[in-house]
Amino acid sequence: MILKERILYSKRRTRRYHRKEPAADKKKKMYRFLAPLWGVLSAGILLFGYVAGARSRHITMNGPVHILLEEEEEQTENIEVKPGEQIEKSAWVTVEKSEAKVQVRVKVLADGIMAPQQRDLLENIQMDENWFYCEKDGYFYCAEKLCEGKKVYFQAKITVPPKWKEWTEDLQFRLELAADGV
Repeated sequence: MILKERILYSKRRTRRYHRKEPAADKKKKMYRFLAPLWGVLSAGILLFGYVAGARSRHITMNGPVHILLEEEEEQTENIEVKPGEQIEKSAWVTVEKSEAKVQVRVKVLADGIMAPQQRDLLENIQMDENWFYCEKDGYFYCAEKLCEGKKVYFQAKITVPPKWKEWTEDLQFRLELAADGV
């Protein structure tokens, strides 16, 4: 009889300590694990976004700046070029209102010219000593700050690289200028 009572008592005891967890307890444990994991992932994503965007440009303007770009000859259609040939593009940049630093971008528009070829073209640009090129943003900057009503002449001479011989047959492109005042 004592043995029978012991077995019954031991069965009750094991049931009490080894009972199955209800579904609600499993969900609580899962949320306790996932919530910190989600927080760490979110913080990592936000930190990565902050670090990636840390190199943003801050431009402050004290009023409207009006820039006028007058090209000497407008290029409406593509021109055919050969290796070693020199192409000229020129314009007058006028500051109409306020004083500003002037920057000009030369855009190469063509079918079949990829980014490395565009870089080759921009490396072969000859400029006046009044302008300098920044490789980071692709702009030509005027060395002096222009006052209201002052004009500056922009002239770019681009030499088509001689190493383009093998793929420059029927190569046509167009140059466009865009000016900004800061």
